[in-house]
Formats: sequence, structure tokens, C-alpha cells
Amino acid sequence: MKTLNQLIDQMEWLNPPKEAQYHANQESLTMTTKLNTDFWQQTHYQFKRDDGHFYGLKPRGNFHLSAKITMSPSNRYDQAGLMLRGDSGNWLKTSIEYIPEGLNKLGSVVTRSDFSDWATQEIEEGSQCYLRLIRIADDVYIAWSKEGEHWLPMRMCHFEDGQQVGFYSCSPQGENLTVSFSEVVYFEGIADRTKAYQ
Repeated sequence: MKTLNQLIDQMEWLNPPKEAQYHANQESLTMTTKLNTDFWQQTHYQFKRDDGHFYGLKPRGNFHLSAKITMSPSNRYDQAGLMLRGDSGNWLKTSIEYIPEGLNKLGSVVTRSDFSDWATQEIEEGSQCYLRLIRIADDVYIAWSKEGEHWLPMRMCHFEDGQQVGFYSCSPQGENLTVSFSEVVYFEGIADRTKAYQ
């Protein structure tokens, strides 16, 4: 098992944010978004966007990645979470998304061949939760937790093209979302599919 301090040297940016700070003593990463950034491909909105901020590493085979996500949003659709990428037209993400007039949303998006989908549910916990991605072979399991111990499944999907996994954030209708990623847990070699729901 590896923590953020053990992973940081393996990670690299796609579209660096306005500001990023790595806090070794707290084992946390904080990033602040640039203006009108997003990850989305075509469906419904009819645009292609691949300018959100992503900080990832190259996994070797099966893996588990989880983290505590804490954000301070101010603009509609401010979002932050975990991402698995192949390229601009093939990726998946899971996040907390800010809705100013109501409850925030937990979301997941799977993008294949330049088209995105979207699955969502409301979250009463506000702007903080734990998110987890598990990949076993070409299957990906997405889950969330209030406290990082009891995990609730959000989605499973088949996804073959995952070359990088890590943390992402974006502000589709604004800027200056600040988000912290902490309590990071990463390990490779997981093979028991029942663990995807524990």
C-alpha cells in the first residue's frame, strides 16, 4: 500500500491548475482551478472539452485508489474527484459536483469514442466525501464513503483504455475552486472482485 508521499514522484500534470500545493507533512495535495475548465465530450451539450486539471500516474494492471475529497466551491458545476484516462476521447471520472440552489451531487462519467455519459445522485454530506476506483482486468468499480470505511457502490463499467489514474478538478462555469486530496490509499495487484464492494 502506498500513500501520497510515496506516489508524488510518479505523478504528472495534464493541464496544470492555476495553483497547486503539495503538503508533505499532511500528505495532501491542494489545487485551484482555472477559468471555464472541464472534461466532457459531445453528448447533450455538443461540445468537446479536455482542459480540466488532472494529476496522475501510470498504473500497472489491477489497482485500488481512494482519497478524501474536500472542496470549497463557489460556481455551478465546480467539481473534483478521481479520474482514469486513456486519451481525450476515452476516460472516466467520479466526483462531487456543486449545485448552489440544492444538494450537491455525486457523479460518474464514462467517455468512450468521444462521447460522454453521466450518472448522478444527490449527496447530503455537502462538499466532502471519500471516493474510490478499483480496476480488476478491464472492469472498473466506483464507490463512495462518508468516512472512508463503509463504501457504497456507485457504478461498475467495462473500460479497457486506462493508462493513467489520479486526481482531477475543473470549473465549467467559473474559476478558483480550491480542492484538497488527502488520506490517499493506492495499491496494485487486487484480484478479488468481492473487495470492490467492501
